[in-house]
Amino acid sequence: MNAGGSPDIIVVGSAHMDVIARAARLPGAGESLLGDSYAMHPGGKAGNQAIAAAQQGARTAIIARVGSDGFGDELRRALSKKLVDVTFLLRDTIARTGVSPVFMANSGEYASIIVPGASQRLTPELVSAAMSALGNCKVLMVQLEIDLATSAAAISVGKGGAALVMLNASPVSSLASALKWSFWSDVDLLIVNRDEASMLSGIDLGVHSHAPRAATELRRRFGVREAVITLGARGAAISSGSEEVEISGHVVPVIDTLGAGDAFAGALAASLVRGDDLTSATEFATVVGAIAVQREGAYDASPTLAEARSVAEAVHRQSAR
Repeated sequence: MNAGGSPDIIVVGSAHMDVIARAARLPGAGESLLGDSYAMHPGGKAGNQAIAAAQQGARTAIIARVGSDGFGDELRRALSKKLVDVTFLLRDTIARTGVSPVFMANSGEYASIIVPGASQRLTPELVSAAMSALGNCKVLMVQLEIDLATSAAAISVGKGGAALVMLNASPVSSLASALKWSFWSDVDLLIVNRDEASMLSGIDLGVHSHAPRAATELRRRFGVREAVITLGARGAAISSGSEEVEISGHVVPVIDTLGAGDAFAGALAASLVRGDDLTSATEFATVVGAIAVQREGAYDASPTLAEARSVAEAVHRQSAR
């Protein structure tokens, strides 16, 4: 990136290939189900979020590791096409590119198994060297699809460079493990979905009105400055300082929910880079998420800034009537 200087956003994590089988519904345990179609799409939470941020106009770089194979080549092409800096999409000569077999119901509901492959060989040393070479960023985005020590190293370097550190704590295994993480004090903004928030806060989010209280409990329990809980079509909940905010969602036809949370996160980061406050950024990100679920494939689902602004303006006009 280097004609334009340091990136606005650095995303550290995984890039892998999603192999998606679609059927009328999800199979049960031990069940073989006849499917309708299958497809392969570039994925991985870091890749998805980097694409989403870049689509929203933020200069974005990814730090991840792929294999020296066809899937790795395809991921590099797909990310570059969307203007993500892939200088530090590193090639591994031992492990293959990660894959994620995905079972997708026609409703958009899905289940997946993540096989990290080369992503798990992204080390703290490699991340520290890459971040040093890229220079200071405004927002650092980290998830939990890679080794925890590597995520922790990224957070430490990002905080040292005064970046806003955004942790998408997904996937999260248990509250017990989360309480032991050493990097919470360096996390500025925590993003989790409804299920993750329920696990980490101890508050049942089957009841929508509990979401803002759960966001505040996440802040209290983990010591983060701000917390956002995504609620799908129900919107989002924010806790920031003494403020709790509910953000309305958007009911739209659902094609594919895979990567919708990543589209939300990337758009949120890009909005913060533009100078929006957290409430405005979250409102805009819910629009991006609603657009994403109406499209297939995580990389191709993320709208451009112009597309998202057009939809957001239409939503605003409709709500003003």
